[in-house]
Amino acid sequence: MKKTHLILGVLVFALLAMPFALADTLSIGSDDNVEWSADGVDWYPAYNTWVHPAWPSIYGASWIWRTSQTDPAEEYANVPDGGWYFRKTFDIPGCVDEENLVGTVTAAADNSYEMYFNGAYVDGRGTMDKNGPDAQSWRLKQTSDLTGLVNGENEILFRALNYYSHGSYSSNPAGLIFQIEVEFEEDYDDDGICGGDIDMCLDTKEDTPLRLGTNRWIWDGTEWITGELKGKGVGPKKSFTIQDTHGCSCEQILDYLHENYPEEYGKMKGHRKFGCSSSVMDAFLELTSE
Repeated sequence: MKKTHLILGVLVFALLAMPFALADTLSIGSDDNVEWSADGVDWYPAYNTWVHPAWPSIYGASWIWRTSQTDPAEEYANVPDGGWYFRKTFDIPGCVDEENLVGTVTAAADNSYEMYFNGAYVDGRGTMDKNGPDAQSWRLKQTSDLTGLVNGENEILFRALNYYSHGSYSSNPAGLIFQIEVEFEEDYDDDGICGGDIDMCLDTKEDTPLRLGTNRWIWDGTEWITGELKGKGVGPKKSFTIQDTHGCSCEQILDYLHENYPEEYGKMKGHRKFGCSSSVMDAFLELTSE
C-alpha cells in the first residue's frame, strides 16, 4: 500500500509541476573566434579582415579571413582544392525540444563559399575554382535554413576562397561573413527542473541548518554545497544538481525518506541540524532513480 501511495504521489507531483517555456534567440556571428585551416586538421584563429566598401554588412557579424589583409598572389598559390576551411562551434542549452529548434544562417563571401552544418551540406554561392569566373555574387548576402540543430554542441563549417592572383588587398580582397540565428524554448518549471524530468518537490525550500557539517550537503537556494573539510582527510568527491534531487532540498529529502521508509529512516535530527550526509543523498537518488 505504501508503494502505491508513493507512485501516486510522484505522478501527482509530475502533473502539478507543469513546465513553462522560456522563448529565446541565440545569435552567433563570425568574428576572430572563428578558426581556419588549410587541411581541416590543424586550426588557427581567424582575423577580422580589411573590409571592402562594396561588401554587404550583417548586424552582429564581422568580415573575417585567414589574414588581416589579402595577398592575392599568395592566396592563389596556396589555397587548397575546395578552398580554405573556416569553422565555429556553439552550444544550445540542454533543456530544449530539438524538434522545435528553428535556425537560419545569413552569409556572404568574396569570392565563393560552400557551407556545412553538423557535417551536412547546407548551401553555397559561386564556383569553388580559384580561376573564377567572378559573377560578383559577393555583393549579396543570402539566408538559408538550418536543419539538424541539436542540444549541446553544434558546428558550422565553410569552405571559402578568393579568385585570381592579380591585384592588391584593396582591389582583390578576400573575406567571409555569416550570422546564425536560432530560436528555441527552454522548458523549466518553477524550481528550475527541466520539463522532461519529474519535480517531486514543487516548492524547493532553502535549507537552513544549525551549522553545515563536514561532508554534509544542503541546498542554499542556488546550488548544492557541502561543508569544508577540517584537518586532514579527503572530502566528498561528489556533486549534485537540483535535477539530480528532483527539485528537493535536504530537508525535503529527509521528509521523503522518513515518510516513505520510516523503518530505515527515523527523524534524522542530526541531518536536519548539520545537512544531509553523502549516504543519505545517495540513498535518495537510488530510491527515486525510476
